[in-house]
Amino acid sequence: MSEKLEQEVETQNVSIIEGIMQKSKYSKNDESYSIAKLGVAEFITEIVKSDNAESKINRFTLDEMIAHIDDLISQQMDEILHNEQFQQLESTWRGLHFLVERTNFQENIKINILDVTKQEALEDFDSNPDITTSTLYKYIYSAEYGQFGGEPIGAIIGDYALNASSPDMNFLSKMSSIAAMSHSPFVTSVDASFFGLDNYAELPTIQDLKSLLEGPQYTKWRTFRENEDSKYAGLMVTRFLT
Repeated sequence: MSEKLEQEVETQNVSIIEGIMQKSKYSKNDESYSIAKLGVAEFITEIVKSDNAESKINRFTLDEMIAHIDDLISQQMDEILHNEQFQQLESTWRGLHFLVERTNFQENIKINILDVTKQEALEDFDSNPDITTSTLYKYIYSAEYGQFGGEPIGAIIGDYALNASSPDMNFLSKMSSIAAMSHSPFVTSVDASFFGLDNYAELPTIQDLKSLLEGPQYTKWRTFRENEDSKYAGLMVTRFLT
């Protein structure tokens, strides 16, 4: 192939690539634009690769490449959908969507979303031994229930999965104290590991729940239950997409 012909083919390929990118969902300002453009360029280069400029594109080769791309995309999507962090995120958003869809906002109901991880909350409590100086207390109690004209929070729903460990029981105790002072129940869930299980499907295998919770690993749990504020905490064992 002559140098002139190669330049013409290259120019034609660039024109095709630009045309494809213009019809795509990407804009030139997107970070992924250059990556997508490079992929399109490589794809076109492969399907037109030939020493004979007059030869036609091999339809079988094209279909084979498309099938290979579909397979790669399927594998990538499978990895994403089965990723634990992605599943947790999907569970959170599905739960929030369910809550919003089932709420009658004509009844003057408001939903406030607070992005706070369990670790962040524990650090807040550790930094403020007096719970009334904690950030969560100020947000839930002081800013609403504790001042004239404030709008008391009716319920605190925590998207957490707790176990019987000391940090989690400490977190639950602190949150129930804030809930008690705010007269607003705190509702969250427990992880399957709370019962010493790998997943919720194994719950029916527990023959005697009372005896299980009397074990030494539940000392912190029993201490929490003896606290008067614990009546303001509600724990569930079912979650979205479990």
